Amino acid sequence: MLIVDKIMKEIVSQLTNGSERSHTSREILDQLSQEFGHPLEVDTDNGNGITFKVLNEKGDGAQYLSSAENEELKKKLFDIAQSMVYTNMI
Repeated sequence: MLIVDKIMKEIVSQLTNGSERSHTSREILDQLSQEFGHPLEVDTDNGNGITFKVLNEKGDGAQYLSSAENEELKKKLFDIAQSMVYTNMI
């Protein structure tokens, strides 16, 4: 496994494990939210992976997304994370 892949997986893990998020992980989630068009939050799926939910405008509730939307966002999340890691390493 490449070092970039390890860093990318660590960033994604940081988004889902409830620990304090780094500047980079917040940037990745912000970019993903911007591209999706709604504020997103990442959650674990009972240890089966990650799920995304759309936060409401007041920030006091959220709606989980469909399986298809989750799969698309997972791919995009990894793409953004990988791109950001490569950019920061150069």
